[in-house]
Amino acid sequence: MTQKELLYLEDLLSAEKLAQRTCADYSTKSQDQQLKTHFNTLANYHQQNLTKLFGLLN
Repeated sequence: MTQKELLYLEDLLSAEKLAQRTCADYSTKSQDQQLKTHFNTLANYHQQNLTKLFGLLN
């Protein structure tokens, strides 16, 4: 991979990590069960994206 591609992946990893943490945080703070479930789903989605991106680096 080129340096530019690695920097792009690094940016994507940071964005996905932030999105995953934010959704997980909102899930724990939500009082509404439907929102809690939705945020958990989003957190899992972003975690899967992180796993896929890490797979590209290996």
